[in-house]
Amino acid sequence: ILNQTLSEQGMDDLAYDLLLQRENPSWLYSVDQGATTIWERWDSYTKESGFNKHEWNMNSFNHYSYGVVSEWMFRRVAGIEADEAQPGFKHFFLMPTPDERTYFPAGQERITSVKASHGSGYGLIRSEWQRTDDGRIAYTATVPANTTATLYLPLVNENDEIFESGNALEEAEGVTFKGIEDGKAVIGLESGSYEFTTEEGKSDHVEETAYKSFRIHPNPFHDMLNINCGETVRQVSVTAGNGQTVCIQNHGRSINTSAWTPGLYIVQVDTAEGRYCTKAIKE
Repeated sequence: ILNQTLSEQGMDDLAYDLLLQRENPSWLYSVDQGATTIWERWDSYTKESGFNKHEWNMNSFNHYSYGVVSEWMFRRVAGIEADEAQPGFKHFFLMPTPDERTYFPAGQERITSVKASHGSGYGLIRSEWQRTDDGRIAYTATVPANTTATLYLPLVNENDEIFESGNALEEAEGVTFKGIEDGKAVIGLESGSYEFTTEEGKSDHVEETAYKSFRIHPNPFHDMLNINCGETVRQVSVTAGNGQTVCIQNHGRSINTSAWTPGLYIVQVDTAEGRYCTKAIKE
């Protein structure tokens, strides 16, 4: 349970170091000696000395306990994590943890891609990530039919723009943005396959949106959001980042937002001449 414990204490860097260590004791030391299974002893057999003659009565060549590192790779590195409140992967978490080390022991390199899958009772769960040149990750996932998942997508900056299959997150089907937590975007997923990418956001400040005859201000806002439109307004609707509609009105006057929670909102204004849509952030 060494790697799991290190990760629980925020030491993923050291856990990656141990995973890729080649000296005895280590998983790769056994592999270098020809292992294709997990042994009871790191040196059950060596190319130099053959079978371990000193511990012949404790020398299994198919032993689980050291193999628990594969659990850490599935649950932490690839991020496929069960939800104990909904057993059997009816709902589960996707929490990929890329190799973010800044220092590498001699002979080690960064892990830049991971592919993992788990055959649940509902179907195949898939979790894959690829590190990009700017340090972000491209992430692919499959959520089986009749299940849901919550993705914790690592971000470089909390204002990173998130895309799914090339579409802005608020336009993607089957996803619900739930906020930012510990530098990760929390995203609810319905059953389906998804491809997430991120890009550097323009800034933490959202510029006031101005069309020829439409403008909202201030942005970010606090207790009041003002809408100015030079056209006849038929309807104003505001949707929160979790997909919930928080306001519908048939005029373009100001909106009292004091009861809204902080986060991202999508403001849509329908007029006789057309439709305007923009982002707004409540601080």
